[in-house]
Amino acid sequence: MSDFAQHFLYYSASVLGLLLCVASFIYAPFAKTWIRALLVQLTLGFCWAAVRLMSVIFFNEESPPGIFFIIVPFEYLVFASFTRCLKLLLFKLPALKAFEEKLRLRFSITHSDTKG
Repeated sequence: MSDFAQHFLYYSASVLGLLLCVASFIYAPFAKTWIRALLVQLTLGFCWAAVRLMSVIFFNEESPPGIFFIIVPFEYLVFASFTRCLKLLLFKLPALKAFEEKLRLRFSITHSDTKG
């Protein structure tokens, strides 16, 4: 049972880390508000840190220094802020602005069709 728990925590931390990376580049730039974009990053980051820290404490795994688990979530917060700013600046270009409007219109129509 111990091996199962160790592998479960290890893979859970891996999945959370992957979600954290993906959310930085896919969710954060297109979130409706800054608060939502950054709260998702903080939540995923600290969940990753907690799962990874549990894995290290309970199974005596080798680990980087303890401050690592506090720094990484804030690093991804910076990445998310950077990608959001970059998106906001780039989408001021006329061609990209028209593309974004087409995508928003398409997804809002599809989203409203699925509600009814």
